[in-house]
Amino acid sequence: MSVPANREIDVPGVKNFRDLGGLIGESGKRVRRGLIFRSAKFDKITPEGEAVLDALGIRTIVDFRSPGEQRRNPTRYERGNVRRLHLPVFADTPEGFFEERLSPGLTPQGALALMEEANRSFARERCTAFRDFFTLFDNPENFPLVFHCTGGKDRTGFAAAMIYSVLGVSDADIRADFLLSQKNTIPRTERSVHRFLEIVPAETLEVLLTVFPQFLDAALTEINNAWGTRERFLRETLEITPERAEKIRQLLLAEK
Repeated sequence: MSVPANREIDVPGVKNFRDLGGLIGESGKRVRRGLIFRSAKFDKITPEGEAVLDALGIRTIVDFRSPGEQRRNPTRYERGNVRRLHLPVFADTPEGFFEERLSPGLTPQGALALMEEANRSFARERCTAFRDFFTLFDNPENFPLVFHCTGGKDRTGFAAAMIYSVLGVSDADIRADFLLSQKNTIPRTERSVHRFLEIVPAETLEVLLTVFPQFLDAALTEINNAWGTRERFLRETLEITPERAEKIRQLLLAEK
């Protein structure tokens, strides 16, 4: 595998922040650094963290969270020259998509099944946000760009996997990048997370807060089963035409 270990960036107050650059893509070209980033939510960003984002020159922040998630944990980074785009993957509900599916009897195995189904849904009924996300790649002025959800692991991880697929990154490296989120999860002591312990056992919560290979595998298998190839899914569902794919590669892949 060719996943560099130093893509993670310390942004005080923000978890799971890393550069997508550094991996090997099509024709041995490397994904450019400093253009596209992924992370968890920004509600606890500190002034020091804001200074890091300023230094990165972020122009666009894409938020995959539902309106309810945004209300409970609003983004604290405000700059006049930074565009904030809300592309919710899950429809808004009073309690939230995952919260409404929690129950005291939810076992770790049940939590695994819940997360696998959520990841499968990204390729089916919840693909609109990801389709709209890729329209941003038509304009280089949108970059540097960071995209995120709450933990920066599932919705964000699927989007990253699709970007890497367009760029020709190997599945092994896509999976390794996805699993980097295992060590960067939201602290269990955080209030928004701690309240889950009032509903589900700690061992079940542990499954919900981390990532497992089968989460991403569920989404990729769904794509293969329904579309035959990932290329067809990218073209027909996410509307990444050959022309758009070439623009993305020109933008994000560096010459050897």
